[in-house]
Order: sequence, then C-alpha cells, then structure tokens
Amino acid sequence: LIVQNGAKFSSLSTTLGSQTGALGQVTVTGAGSVWSSTGQVLVGQNGVGGLTLDDHATAGVQGLLKVGANVGSSGTVTIGQFANWTNFLGDAIIGDRGSGSVNVNGGTLTVFGGHLTVGNFGSGTLNIAPGLAAFAEGTLTAPDLVIAANTGSTGSVNMVSGFLTTTDDSLFVGLGGDGSLTASNGAEIKSQAGAAIGGNPGSRGTVLLNRAFWTVSGSLDIGLGAPGTLTLQNGSEVEAGEFNVGPYGQVIFDPSTVNVSGNSILSSGGLLTFDIFGVSTDLQSHLNISGFGFFQGTIAFDFMDGFAPKMSDSFDLMKILGGADFSGATFRIEGLEPGFLYADAFSNGTFTLIALNDGVSSTSTTPEPGTGLLCIGSIVMILGAVALKKRAGPHASRRG
Repeated sequence: LIVQNGAKFSSLSTTLGSQTGALGQVTVTGAGSVWSSTGQVLVGQNGVGGLTLDDHATAGVQGLLKVGANVGSSGTVTIGQFANWTNFLGDAIIGDRGSGSVNVNGGTLTVFGGHLTVGNFGSGTLNIAPGLAAFAEGTLTAPDLVIAANTGSTGSVNMVSGFLTTTDDSLFVGLGGDGSLTASNGAEIKSQAGAAIGGNPGSRGTVLLNRAFWTVSGSLDIGLGAPGTLTLQNGSEVEAGEFNVGPYGQVIFDPSTVNVSGNSILSSGGLLTFDIFGVSTDLQSHLNISGFGFFQGTIAFDFMDGFAPKMSDSFDLMKILGGADFSGATFRIEGLEPGFLYADAFSNGTFTLIALNDGVSSTSTTPEPGTGLLCIGSIVMILGAVALKKRAGPHASRRG
C-alpha cells in the first residue's frame, strides 16, 4: 500500500505481515499525505511487516502499536526526514515477542497515552539519526521508556545526534533483560523523572555517551540490583538530581563530567573510574556534587594514553559542597608502574590527587591494599577538612 501526493488513508486497525511467511508493507510519503488508524497496529504479527513514513508525511495511531508482535515475526518502522508519527493512545512496543526495529531518521516519533518499550519479551531496536536535509534531527518523546523489559529480552537504543525525552516517568535500561543505550555526536537525552541502568536480578544495563548529554531530573541509579555500566567519553555530561552507584554498578569518566544537584552514594562493590589524560582541566574527569557524598566502593584513577604525572602535578577531580565520607572507600591507581607516590586531600569541598614523584606509564593495574581511609579521627569529611595519603615512609604510602 502506497499513500502519496497528499492522499489520506484511514483504517479501524491494521496488520502487516499477518501470517507466517506473509509480507506486508505500507509507504506514506510527501507533504499532506496521511495514514491514520483508530485501532491497534501490528507491524509484523506472525510474518514480516514494514511501514515507512517519509518527506513530511504523517501517521496517527489511536490504539496499541506492536512492531514484531509474536515469536518468529519481524517488523520495521522507518520515520524519515520531517515525517511525523504520533501514538495518541495505547502502548508502543518494539519487539514484543518477535524482532522489531524503529528507525527515526530525521523525523519525529511521539507517544502520548501509553508506555514505550524496546524489547518486551523479544528483541527490539530503536535508532535515532539525522536525515539528509539540514536541521532534520531525529526526535523521540514518550511518557517513559523501558529498554529490555523482561527476562530473556534484548533492547537497544542508538542515537547519532537527535533528541530523546521521557516526560512523566522513568527511563530504564535493562529492567529485566539485556538493555543498552548509546548516544553520540551531540545527542541529548532528558529524563523528567528518574532513570536506572540495570534493574532486576538477571538483567544488565549499559549506557555509553560519546560527546552526548543526559539530564535526569530525579535520581540516576546504576547497578543497584543488577550489573549496570555508565561510560562517558569525549566531554559528555550528565546532570542528575541524585547519583547512586550500587554494588553492581560502575561509572567510567573518559574524560567527562557528572554534575549532581543533590546527594551521591557509591555503595560497596561499586566502581568509579576517573580517566586522566593530562594536567589541564579539559583532559581530566570530574564529579561535582552539591549535596553530600558517601563513598564505600572503589575509586580508581586511570592515567591514560601514555600520560604520566610529574612530581607536584595536582588533579582536582571531585567537588563535594555538602561534605563527604570516604571512610569505606578503596582507592587505586591504574596506568602507572608500581612506585608512584601520591597524596590525596579533601579541602574546602575539593578532592585533589597530588603526585609526590614522577610516575611511569604502564598498561598494568596496581590495586591499593587496605581500605583507603581518608580521615584522621573522624569518618566524615566536612568542608575544610584535609587528609593526605602517602605510602613510602612514616607518613607515606607506595603504590604496588
């Protein structure tokens, strides 16, 4: 079925690829061309279904949308440049029990009345990318987004620039299955509520930001109940109301910045890795917390790409304005040969790593023995408190 040249087509409900082995395809293209459905839409029910909107065409669905509905089915929806798809009522499920993919290539996908799921029990993929024309950015807006909802499911969202916004509820990456979110090239993600990476036991969540930006109005939780990894590369930024890294969570700053307007917790078993490429601020990673920071897991400082600090080099890596507790934290140096001496201090809300001798670059990892206590006579570091750690001699400690 082709709808073009300003034609308008409507249906009560639509099924593309109804039976096993069947193939159904709808194409809507051109300004003024419209396709609408007042009931459910199944793109790939038991067979193979495809639906393409392009070049200013529009589509509106009043009921449930499934792309890849049943086991063995396959469905694909493509929303081309300046095209617009709106789900007014009902959930939108990409990969319900089959395989589903939606490509937003310079168009707009809006879900109003239901939930958006990528990988429910099956396999789902959502790609957001620019169109060929200037200013044709892919845009997605939904009340919430769940990537890999249930056990055995897989879901992936891939953004190359563009915009993704959840307006009412959380964004889950790996709630029950294996979920991933990748954003690059200036992509912007906004979560008006909270967000979580890694959900129920048995799930896994992975987020990679490469020159991308993520704003979470509520709490960003990483690895609280299942493995969750957040990697920020090439100046990416995260803004969060709360920032919690659980016992199964890890965050890699490479180098990038996380700004937290409230409190932050690093649980025992969790990992923060600060990649350091040089002495200038733009070559370092930063965690800025307006509230209180409570650290019980591992904090690693990884000297990258052959960079090794010289004696007296200092690195201001964390600003924690409401005070901090590092008493349960373990610290380690990566990327340097054993023998590197350092001091760490927390003063006036700033955590600083200071080189006490010249480091030598290495690809090996040297974990620090002990618990990495930063306080003297108190487990809570408050503004103005200072603590140094050196490990060679009566007041020093040596790595390795």
